[in-house]
Amino acid sequence: MQLLHPDDIPTLVYANDKGEIKNFPELYMAGRSGNFFCKPRLDDLIPLPEGSELFLLPDRKPMGISPGDDDPIVLDHDPDAPRETIQAVAAFMAPAHTAIHSAAYEPARNDLAPLPLFAYTAVGWHKGRFWVSAFRSDPDNRQDARCFDPEKIKKKTGRLLKKNPKNRLIQHLGKCCLTYGCPAARNYFLGRWEAPLPTSPVCNARCVGCISLQPSGCCPATQDRINFVPRVSEITAIAVPHLKQAPGAIVSFGQGCEGEPLLQASILEKQ
Repeated sequence: MQLLHPDDIPTLVYANDKGEIKNFPELYMAGRSGNFFCKPRLDDLIPLPEGSELFLLPDRKPMGISPGDDDPIVLDHDPDAPRETIQAVAAFMAPAHTAIHSAAYEPARNDLAPLPLFAYTAVGWHKGRFWVSAFRSDPDNRQDARCFDPEKIKKKTGRLLKKNPKNRLIQHLGKCCLTYGCPAARNYFLGRWEAPLPTSPVCNARCVGCISLQPSGCCPATQDRINFVPRVSEITAIAVPHLKQAPGAIVSFGQGCEGEPLLQASILEKQ
């Protein structure tokens, strides 16, 4: 697959106090790698993938790069309304993509509330579109936004939830599908490809960046971890029909949006 890159470095984007996203043509976009700020290379940049989202970063001043000397510069006010506050903008990319640079910003104060554990990718504006510092890392299309019809997902999910009111695992996956927009959960309710089988509310890893469970006061988790161990019958009610009927069928046990599945080995071995 041939990648599309811009013919010049995109410009800085920021959001005003109304949440409107604007671009600032006098500065290039900046990317952050560790504690260093830099101008991305042209071949680091791809169009914002379909299905991605833009996030506002409260109390964080956007940072750009000076075209003259490539120095990082903080934009601390809205050029269109100097008295209004502004905030940095980041991209949360669609699955199958990996960030090269994170969003560049400077804290507006020292006591900032931590951001939720999403991926905040550097984003800029050039020739009528957003560009991100990233690359496609998985060529499989099972999680591509163009493969999902929101109305069909809502209809099929509602039908299966209604049909299985006592299956806690199917009900849990309904939340993953409709609330969190999990591509694997969506594919399960659409009857195709990968179906997730979360099984473990506990974990033995203590990952600093765990997306489903964080110590109080650390930072907000992006989603709720499963809070029960499903029965064998609840798991097989999902896995067996899916593996028999779905095209390209696979079922998966993960770690991150759930705990460590191997801690429920006694349950999994009974299947």
